[in-house]
Amino acid sequence: GRVPFVSTNDVVTSSFFNAVKGRVMVMTVNVRGRLQGFMDGDAGDYQTVIPYDPDSYKLPDTIRMSITDGPPFSRKTEDGRPPRALPGCCETSTMRWGMLT
Repeated sequence: GRVPFVSTNDVVTSSFFNAVKGRVMVMTVNVRGRLQGFMDGDAGDYQTVIPYDPDSYKLPDTIRMSITDGPPFSRKTEDGRPPRALPGCCETSTMRWGMLT
């Protein structure tokens, strides 16, 4: 793969997203220790979301790359191509999507 390791969460996330087959799937990410100014000991809930399309959730590797390449956190594709554009208003109103927290 393109990453030295994948976590259980990467495998579960990729598997769930592939099972749902959503046009867009969203994963929440804890930003403590990942963004400057947000430390592990800080009180509060500091989360962001990363949207994924089928090319960017196909493999656990691309899930891992999306959170380890640093800010800005963004979708990755297996072959390094830019990810497909996120849907607009009309497609969003009828598409299948899901979220994993």
